[in-house]
Order: sequence, then structure tokens, then C-alpha cells
Amino acid sequence: MRKNMITTKCFKKAVSVMLAGALCMSTLAGCDKGTSDETTAATAAIADTTAAGTTATDTTEKPADTTAAPTQAPTTAAPTQAPTTEAATDPVTQPGEIIALDAFPEVKIPDSEAIRFVENLQIGWNLGNTFDAHTGATGLNLETAWVGVKTTQKLIQTVYDAGFRTIRIPVSWHGHVDAETMKIDEAWLNRVKEVVDWSLDAGLYVIINIHHDNDKNDKGLYLYPSYDELETSKKYVTAIWSQVAEAFADYDERLVFETMNEPRQVGTSYEWWVAAASTEGKECIDCVNQLNQTIVDTIRAQGSEANRSRYIMCPGYCASPDLETPASFALPTDDQATKENRILLSVHAYRPYYFALAGTNESQYTEKFTINKAADRKDIDSFLKAIYAKYVSKGVGVVIGEFGARLKNGNDRAREEFAAYYVAAARNYGMTAIWWDNHIFSGNGEIFGLIRRSDCSIVYQTIVDQLIYYSTKEHLPAVLDQAS
Repeated sequence: MRKNMITTKCFKKAVSVMLAGALCMSTLAGCDKGTSDETTAATAAIADTTAAGTTATDTTEKPADTTAAPTQAPTTAAPTQAPTTEAATDPVTQPGEIIALDAFPEVKIPDSEAIRFVENLQIGWNLGNTFDAHTGATGLNLETAWVGVKTTQKLIQTVYDAGFRTIRIPVSWHGHVDAETMKIDEAWLNRVKEVVDWSLDAGLYVIINIHHDNDKNDKGLYLYPSYDELETSKKYVTAIWSQVAEAFADYDERLVFETMNEPRQVGTSYEWWVAAASTEGKECIDCVNQLNQTIVDTIRAQGSEANRSRYIMCPGYCASPDLETPASFALPTDDQATKENRILLSVHAYRPYYFALAGTNESQYTEKFTINKAADRKDIDSFLKAIYAKYVSKGVGVVIGEFGARLKNGNDRAREEFAAYYVAAARNYGMTAIWWDNHIFSGNGEIFGLIRRSDCSIVYQTIVDQLIYYSTKEHLPAVLDQAS
């Protein structure tokens, strides 16, 4: 996700209008903003764990939706006008109360092993802004640089007890790699491994990745999807994944490897969206295709039976669904695998963008979402249908690795309805979704926090209730009668 998580995108209004009727892109909760913003975010996050009411700036950097993409990335500046207070009149949801949904259209889900595996993931939670932190400290201290709280086994157990069945652990590696040997610091790798072990022992499925390692660097300690940087990028991802695959060589299939987080041309006008058919778009997508292939081959080449049959998640350019549906993007071939169909698609979608991710400084910002309005549901339905058609309908497993809706002016009810609808719709289309939790609870930035890590308390129980309930097929409303 981004550092503020899903988004800072530079999309032209003309492009937004064209895409608005089709798919809305969202992206991501894993974007990078830059050192100064990251330091500010870290300070805010730490303060928020000790005192209520502390102002927090954006701490995730996600790409904007492509349905109505903003003309510039969200900022932490004060809004140009005060947000409305209409949300305060919304109905109040009580803990344990499940929001009723209307029936969904019937969708045929293939009976593939990959689809069943994704179904078993049920619902996920991101340990965001933790092992992915890469500024504000060094060494093992980076774990707490952005959130101010060290991950504990009690927290992991809390995640499971809350009803989540998957944990995504974003990991940035470049700050822990020797520039000469490309060797990962053993202490960092062991610490990641410890939290993975806690998660598996608790009964969770686990996803680990390469996260904020997307940039240019004169030491070659990054990946960057451009032809100029492609060979250096391949060398870097090969070095990282060969060591990670070795460290987890004997872990069973409950541990999933995700090749990259939102691979993109950082700092360019193509960072969060590019026309797939353009010269630039073809290059961006081709480079991501090649990097995914390199990583899959590296993991399989490690040689253990577990790694040769492990599920591997692969994203498209900036993990946007809009750039995963063009014919030019393709999942890697997997000739070295001992089992078929072990490549999963990784998607990030904070949609509808202006509700889920946009800040109050954006002209179309809204804090409202209701399941009773087709217009509110449209962007979610659109991208799910498109991803279903290309992947799920063919038996390919799909994981929405990042999604969520930031808190805006106390709009708890709107976020509850969003959580219920989004997760139920994803499950109806055969996909599992993972909420981006950046451990931010106050301020005017990207507030996605659900679980307070200092005391392992669930801050938004009513949102969690919807996420858990609608994550399984048996809780979906009856399908529409197609004959009626």
C-alpha cells in the first residue's frame, strides 16, 4: 500500500471521464510518498498510540481510482472547505449487528484447487506500516518507525480471534541488504520469520512480499519497471527472493509469496495510471510481466518441494485491476511447478476512490456510501466483473491484497455498509479481500486502522463484524432468480 495506502495518483481529468463508466482503478495501500512525508507520518502514528486526538498525516500511499482519477495525488493540507456533517445522522450499528444485503446475481465459480484455496483465505488483515517501513530508523528499529509499536504474539492472536483468517505482512528489504553482496541482514530476516511463525501457529494463512523496494537507486537495491532499469531490477528481485525462498523452504502452502507490491514507475506521470496501448504503457506492463516471471522462476528454482508447489501472487502494473485486464498483461508461466495453477492474481482496489481513499482536498471527495444506491456500488461491481471474466471464470485464484475505506468525519455507518458490500461482492465473484490497516485512528489523513496494537483492542468492531460475516459463502444473500 502506499504510505498514506492507497493513493497518490496523477490522473488526467480526461482519462477519468473516459474510464468512469467502465472500471475505477483504485489502488493501493502501499505507495511511497517520500522521506519528509514518511517521517511526518511516523511521528503522527507514534503519537496516536499514546494519546487520543493526535493529528495524524497520511501514512499510506495508494494509487487513485481510475474511474474518476484525481488530477493530483492527495496531500495532507487542510481541506479547502469543511466536510459535511451529514454522516452524523446515519443509523447506528451495534456490535454484532450485520447489515442486510440484497441478493447478488448468480455467478458461476469454477471448481479449481486455486479457487478453493482462495476461498479458504476467507478475509484478511494487513500488518501495514510495520515491516514495510523504510525511513525514520535503521535496522530492527524500522519495525516501529511508522507505527511506534512492536508486533507481539498477542496481536497476532487477536487478529485470529477477531475472525480474520489471513494476514498479509508487507516487507521492505532494501534497508537491510548489503549493497556489495546483496545479502539480507540475518536479524531482519529472522524477525520477519518470527512473526510469520506466530501467524501460522495461530492458524492464519500468511502472505509476505517485496513492498517499498520500488524506486531507483545507484546501489541497485530497488526494482523499477522500465527498460532502462530492468536488468538491475531483475538482479535485485532474484537476490531477495532466492534468500527468502531458502529461509522458508520447508513452510507449507499456508505461506504465500507475493512477488511485488504495486510495481510502478515512481515519480513519473505514469506512476498510478498509464494507457495500456501507449508506448509507455506497453513498456510498463512488459517490464512487470518480466519481473513477475523472474521471481516465479527464482522461487521455483530454490528446489524444495514446498517452494515448487507454493502459491505465488503476482500483480499487474501498480496492482491496478484496470492494468491487469488488458491482453498485454499476463500471469507468468510456471513450468517448474510440481502442481498446476499455483499462480494467483494480486489486485489492489480502493474503490469507489472518492469515498474509499480521496482526501477532503479533492473536489469530488465524499464521505458517503450506501448499499441502497447503485451509483455507490458501481465501481466495486465493475472491477470485480472485469477481473472475474479474465481470471476467476478461467479457474485462476484472485486475492485483493489491499482495500479499505478511510475514516472521514465519523462516517462509521458508511464504512460499515462499504465493508459489508465489498467483501460480500468479492466473495460472490470468488475473491478474497484483505483490509489495509495502517494503525492510524485520528487526524485528517488516511485513517484505516481497525486494531490498536498497543493494547490489542478492536477499535471498529462493527466494521470487523461485517468483514468477518460476509467473507464466507454461506453468509451471502440468496442469488437473484434469473428467471424473474
